[in-house]
Order: sequence, then structure tokens, then C-alpha cells
Amino acid sequence: LLAAGVADKCPSQGWIRKFLNSAIADLAKLEHGETQRQKKKEDKRNVAATQGRLLHFQMVVGTLGSMKNLSAVDFRSFADSMALIALKCTSHRLKCEAFMLLMQLFAGALHTDGRRALTCLREGMRAADRAVQAEPLDVDLFAFLFDGAATLFETHCWEVTPGILSATLTACIEHLKHCRFQVKPEALRTVTLAVQRLEAKRADMLEDHLRERAAAEEQEAEQQKAEATQQQQSVAAAEQEAEQQQAEATQQQQS
Repeated sequence: LLAAGVADKCPSQGWIRKFLNSAIADLAKLEHGETQRQKKKEDKRNVAATQGRLLHFQMVVGTLGSMKNLSAVDFRSFADSMALIALKCTSHRLKCEAFMLLMQLFAGALHTDGRRALTCLREGMRAADRAVQAEPLDVDLFAFLFDGAATLFETHCWEVTPGILSATLTACIEHLKHCRFQVKPEALRTVTLAVQRLEAKRADMLEDHLRERAAAEEQEAEQQKAEATQQQQSVAAAEQEAEQQQAEATQQQQS
């Protein structure tokens, strides 16, 4: 990964692809080996291994998100590989945390993709629900997912609508209430701070939303006006061509 970071400063992208491919292949092998060992339950050794795999995943995602000279095609290819590894995670908690990392990746400034960020949010919610069914202590995942969704909403990821944000908060509250005796204080603080952030920025976000909507409507009106002008020009050209054909026909009759 360090070599990939250095290669990102070079004009050629060949070395970037080589080092990133190597790192992602190592991560895939690590996950495959752990899959063979984790069939029914996790002991302490496997929990430690899960934390190590998450750190490895986080390092690869962080490096991938910082690549300035990586082409959009290569980025999508590497991101797809990481998403495939996340889907194959045997630990539901690890799968959820992996998709939260990918959600941050697609919300980054260099490679923004709101649609895929929303997909990662939904995959993370599914994984969190399965994790809580197996282990109620994992209910804190919903708090972190809501915090991530709030961050996407704050950064103008328009795919995360107020309705989606509200549904995420509702699911978070329901799970926290159901597992209230297993809720960690950190999870409650995370949800509280996220709600406070949204409340503090509600007026500004509403103003930004109205401004964006007005700009979109103005752009649409200009586009319709341009299309109408083009259509008028096409009609005028057709009329001119018809007049020219009529003049040629008249001239031919006179001849």
C-alpha cells in the first residue's frame, strides 16, 4: 500500500494497479482462509483475527480513496473487488463495518458516487440486522450507520433523501430500545450528536436544498428554452428548404 501511494505520484498508472491488485489479492486470501476456519462460531482468537481483517480492509480502502491519478475505470474495478470481499465476510459485524468503510469511500471528494454510497448503506443495514440477531451487543452498528447516513446527507449526497435518513433513524431507535440493556454509551452519544448536528444545520440544509432545487429548475427551463429554439430553427430550415424546392420546381416548369 505504501508502494501504491508512491506510485500514485508517477505519470504511469501501471505500478498503481500492480500494487493495489497485490494488496486486494492478499485481503481476499486472508478472508478466504478465515472463512474456512469460521463455520459455526467465533472464539477469542477469531475475534482478534476479525479485527485484523477490518484493519487490513480499512488500510486498502483508505489508500484507494487517496489515489489522485487513478482512472475512474480502475477505481470502479478496485471498488467492485472490495465490495465482493465485503459480501463474502463470514462475520456479519465485519461485513457491516466493511460496507460502512465503502460508504465513506464513495462519499469522498476524489471519487464521489452517491448511488453506490446508498447501496453500501443498505447492505450495511442488512448485515447489522443479522449481526444483532446473533449477538445483541452489536446493536451499536445501527448507531454508526445512522451517523454515516447523516454525514452523507450533510455533504449533499442527494441520493440519501430525508425519507431514507428518517427510516435509518427509526430502525436505529427501534433496535436500541429492543436491546437497551446491551447498548454501549458510545452508541448513544453517536446517535445524539448526529441528531444534534442535523438539528443545528436544518435551516442551512433547507436553504441549500431550496437553492439547489431553484438552480435545477432554472437549468431545466433554460434547457427547454434551448430545445424550443432549436425546434423553431428546424421548422424554419424545413420551410426554407420547401420554398427552395418549390422555386426549383417553378424554374423547371418555366424551362
